[in-house]
Amino acid sequence: MSTLAERLASAMKASGYEVEASDARLVPMISKLEFLANNGDFGRLLSDLFACNDKSNLHASLFEAVFCWHFERQQRHLLYEVAQQRAGRTTVDFLYTPTQEMHIYYELRLLQQQEAITQLFSEQLRTSDYFGTILDGSDEQHEVVRLQQVLLAKVQDRRGEPVKFFRAEPPNYNVLVVDVSQSILGMIDKYDCILACYGDESVPPHCRRDVFGLFQISAPDGRPRFQDVMNRFERLRKTIHGIMFMGRSPESNGIDFELQCYFVPNRLILSEKPHEVILAVAADVFSPWDE
Repeated sequence: MSTLAERLASAMKASGYEVEASDARLVPMISKLEFLANNGDFGRLLSDLFACNDKSNLHASLFEAVFCWHFERQQRHLLYEVAQQRAGRTTVDFLYTPTQEMHIYYELRLLQQQEAITQLFSEQLRTSDYFGTILDGSDEQHEVVRLQQVLLAKVQDRRGEPVKFFRAEPPNYNVLVVDVSQSILGMIDKYDCILACYGDESVPPHCRRDVFGLFQISAPDGRPRFQDVMNRFERLRKTIHGIMFMGRSPESNGIDFELQCYFVPNRLILSEKPHEVILAVAADVFSPWDE
């Protein structure tokens, strides 16, 4: 039977990396994977990782594994790939149940450096005044809106039909988790995260990008061009209780890393007590995101 080191090296080779199982650079990640293999039911998560054959899937799977490792090392046990509906065709990446009164669903997304906007995506953006203008805007503006689109795609398809998160009432709490440490321009900071969620009025003037927030419910100055995007974000506003923006510790590299967290709540639907619980869990599991 192949060792974890051999299986990880094989997946990395299949994904385009020149590496051997004996490579010392793999040791920290192998240690994390061994911990998961020995603590919890994560056979499918590890199998998915070892089956990767391209860099995009490999990095996304490593992100899932490290996220899970952060929880498990604190004795906070996760369930992997959980459906919110019986006979549901889609699943949410992780479920954590801190109490019987709270079921926290975490859906992960890695914003990757090599990820380009496709022609279809560009065409979709240009179908509205808001997104069409953004495509021709500044790099900073473009990156924040791309982040919004990535998050929105976790909630609904391009027709606006739901793809995940079919329950948003207590005890269910839905959290999107996005690793922004490898974004295309490498310039996303905490103000960009706040901007993506709450819009221009939530950040200092020098950080504003003419962006409408995911959790925003009124168009600035009544501008009609924001009405379309406000409607597009409606389902997300009603079902997502917050977004965890993930950075990486300074000593991290592409092969091994640890995560840092910055949580932005959806104040429209997340009340004080569950907000405190989600924050407490994040603080126990992750280091705070240092810019």
